[in-house]
Amino acid sequence: MNIPRENIFAVETIWNSDGSFKELDNSNGACDSKLSAFDKAKGMIDGEVIAIGDGYTDYQLYEKGYATKFIAYMEHIEREKVINLSKYVARNVAELASLIM
Repeated sequence: MNIPRENIFAVETIWNSDGSFKELDNSNGACDSKLSAFDKAKGMIDGEVIAIGDGYTDYQLYEKGYATKFIAYMEHIEREKVINLSKYVARNVAELASLIM
């Protein structure tokens, strides 16, 4: 989607050399609390903030005013509560791209 890496704030993952999942990297604090991780990063952000995720904690970034838009991303799991809260729903990367471009 050509989003610059420095514009993405997320739970970080660490992968094994064979491409399999190894562990979560909590150096940015996002594993503990997305809200507190965003508190640390918000001074680096200029412009529109779009929260994307499949869970209620992702939605909270929008609910608390950190993000101007929330997109429920349901490719891997559909959570009815999150879908019902969100104005925007993407079920795959193509739909997600059309909502953020």
